[in-house]
Amino acid sequence: MLTRRRFTTLVLCLFVAAGLQSGCKEHDKPRVLLISLDGFRWDYRDRFDTPALDAIAAAGVSAVKLQPAFPSKTFPNHFTLVTGLVPDHHGVISNTMRDPRIPGADFTTSNREAVVDTRWWEAEPIWTLLEKRGMRTAPLLWPGSEAPIGGVMPDHWTKYEHDLTDDERVQRIVGLFEKPESEWPDFMTMYWHHVDTEGHTKNPDSEAMRAVVERVDGAVGRLMRRLQSLGAAVNVIVVSDHGMSAQSPDRAIYLEDYIDVSMVETIDSSPNVAIFPVKTTVDEVYARLSGKHPHLKVYRRGDYPARLQFGTHPRVPPIYAMSDDGWGVYPRRRAGRGGPAGGSHGYDNAVESMQGLFVAAGPALKTGVKIERFRAIDVYELMCAMLGVPPKKNDGSRRAARALLR
Repeated sequence: MLTRRRFTTLVLCLFVAAGLQSGCKEHDKPRVLLISLDGFRWDYRDRFDTPALDAIAAAGVSAVKLQPAFPSKTFPNHFTLVTGLVPDHHGVISNTMRDPRIPGADFTTSNREAVVDTRWWEAEPIWTLLEKRGMRTAPLLWPGSEAPIGGVMPDHWTKYEHDLTDDERVQRIVGLFEKPESEWPDFMTMYWHHVDTEGHTKNPDSEAMRAVVERVDGAVGRLMRRLQSLGAAVNVIVVSDHGMSAQSPDRAIYLEDYIDVSMVETIDSSPNVAIFPVKTTVDEVYARLSGKHPHLKVYRRGDYPARLQFGTHPRVPPIYAMSDDGWGVYPRRRAGRGGPAGGSHGYDNAVESMQGLFVAAGPALKTGVKIERFRAIDVYELMCAMLGVPPKKNDGSRRAARALLR
């Protein structure tokens, strides 16, 4: 029986295969569009109706799971996607962080002064690499795109606007191709935060996630149709930065139960808390926290498991308290944030709930290939290969990326 979902997917598959994979002869220059659906957990495609994402996967390549870098948070992984470096190597180690070499306010995603300060962005993203080679880029709504990294600004950029509608986001990309062909960008990005926002508010395992997942999939479908109508051969990669884990008030760990919080400063938010001793020592705080709760792991800088590839950068805090998947750790004054229905991320990047989305299609990619796992650090190598540029040194695998190419 040809259900509505299967019919829609079939139509979109034919469309994507013709429009994205074959391209248009007069516009066959390789281009890459990287789309991020923040917080889109790996299993949402199986649970909900996502014909646009399914069509891209069928016409190109996909992974059951995209493994994020640690910590599995938004800014670190968005910068990993465009540098191929783990956060410990590119320096954006969390959404909130402190650098002893940069006096003043801590970095937060809402701190405009920090976001545009090039000192926080130590690695060269793909758009800087391309701009230096005379190529046009448009990393729209992407972490790092508002700062002059390496003294270079992208050809097109914009101040982050959280409240853009779906159609406005679509038009931001489409508008780039409504210009003369000589002005078309070689690389561009677009970002949707909505799945992540809903996942934090609602339990990610609940049926309440359906509406926002299907809404965002619809927006991706509209963008694909508009791009095809413009005749440009575009390699489209749709990813997420991390998954989402369900929270519960009975899985809360409070710092006050183990340490005097007046003796330390804490930044960042559950499930990981960065702790800076002020009136005590690192060893004292570590002794009071380590091994005291079965679902809390405590690390000193440099003591992390090697598989996390984390813990050497100067921004890594002296003490990091990490809760197990589904648990939360915070000062008691923050108790209740999120509530029993909420979700969180930032956990160990190996746990299933943190795995994300990866589908891609275009003239550079194979057709109908599905692999078990792709890593966020491998996306950069894939994009460089698509665009025919030598990558900067990174933590990804060139072999993993090239296995997906024609």
